[in-house]
Amino acid sequence: MFWGLWILRGRRYDAPERTVARHDRWRGLACLALVALLGCPVAEPDEEPVPDDDDAGHDDDDVQLDDDDVLDDDDTFDDDDVVDDDDSHLWPDCPDGTLQPPVSRSDLQYFCAAGCREIAGNLGIWAEEQNDDDDPGWGYLVDDLACLEAVHGTLEIHDLPWPHTDLELPALEAVGADLFIDILDWQTLSVSFPELRTVGGGVTVDESWLEVLSLPLLQSAAMVDIDADALAVLDLQELRETSGTDPRYAGFTLRTEALDVEFPGLVAIAGELLVWNWFATTTAFPALEEVAGDVDLMVPFGSLAFPALESIGSSPWPGSDAGLTLACYPEAEGQTLALPQLAVIEGALVVQRPVAVGPWHLQAPLLQEIGHDLQVGENAGLPTLDLPQLAGVGGSVVIESNPLLAGLGLQSLASVVGDLVIQANPALPTAQAEELVDQVGEDNIGGSVLIDGNGP
Repeated sequence: MFWGLWILRGRRYDAPERTVARHDRWRGLACLALVALLGCPVAEPDEEPVPDDDDAGHDDDDVQLDDDDVLDDDDTFDDDDVVDDDDSHLWPDCPDGTLQPPVSRSDLQYFCAAGCREIAGNLGIWAEEQNDDDDPGWGYLVDDLACLEAVHGTLEIHDLPWPHTDLELPALEAVGADLFIDILDWQTLSVSFPELRTVGGGVTVDESWLEVLSLPLLQSAAMVDIDADALAVLDLQELRETSGTDPRYAGFTLRTEALDVEFPGLVAIAGELLVWNWFATTTAFPALEEVAGDVDLMVPFGSLAFPALESIGSSPWPGSDAGLTLACYPEAEGQTLALPQLAVIEGALVVQRPVAVGPWHLQAPLLQEIGHDLQVGENAGLPTLDLPQLAGVGGSVVIESNPLLAGLGLQSLASVVGDLVIQANPALPTAQAEELVDQVGEDNIGGSVLIDGNGP
């Protein structure tokens, strides 16, 4: 060590050149020995020092300083210093305002800042996955999509992360495929798209705890399927039609418990209409004229209103009766289900098993044709049928097990393609049943005739 330090002390500048060269060689060897002994890093001659990896540039989260940035005189960076917030290097590429798939979280985070307005593919919004830091979901990005105007594919919405209770996309006008909402978390209460006008596929709310669904300007969707027991507000005021080309997937379905609702603009349903609204006081379709498939109703009679309905089952599909099924529950004595404009049911009319606290009534004064069966059975409170213009039934007529039925109200019936069965109606005089057989004529009854077990 002593000799190394002595050699490193420096050379004498008045020494001969040969001595100087020999001294320099010994000095170099001593330096290498000291490096090996002490473990000190040393740069190779004629090379610039290489920075550590942590200092070799900046990653995306580092703050970039330029000439416009302002720092305090102490040359340290603190909260009072001003730095340009330039994240433009993270912005997605949106030619003509349209973001092309695949879509990343960064794309959505800077969606509006980059001038994006539409997403060419699908968009999924969901809450943070529990105990999964690697896949937290994109629910926390919903506030960054205020400028979103269109999703060309499917928009799929699941639960939102706390503290979000409401989801609103204020600029969204169109969804090219399906709008699918699956809210299973009680804390996500409201979904609102105030500018949404068209959905190319279906609008589906799947077994959700959602309380408010507001689509006030939606005019058309291939189908609507809403299953939400807790739903208290449903705004579809401008919906004109379900427009799906396949009637099996072009219907309007509402399953809830106590939702008072009206659909003032709905004129046509290209598939089935299914309404199960157990305790509602208002379920109104004031403008509905045509339902291409089945109509299946399980609601209190007093809540129903179909003042303009003219046709049921205009476009049946194989295996479908495309008819009217009434499994309604009158909530009070004297309720009437009125279908004042209904002229044609291409499928069957089934009135069966409503539980009544007293008499109730079915009125379809303009109904002239039923394409399949007329089935009236096990109705606790039905005193009479009121189908005065019904002339033809394309299937069978089966009227049985109606304890209060005292009148048939089928004074225009002239043709029955299938069987004619009237039995087990203790309040109905047998003579009235036999008179109906004579009125139609056995030649106009395609099947068998059974009159049995009726009243005296």
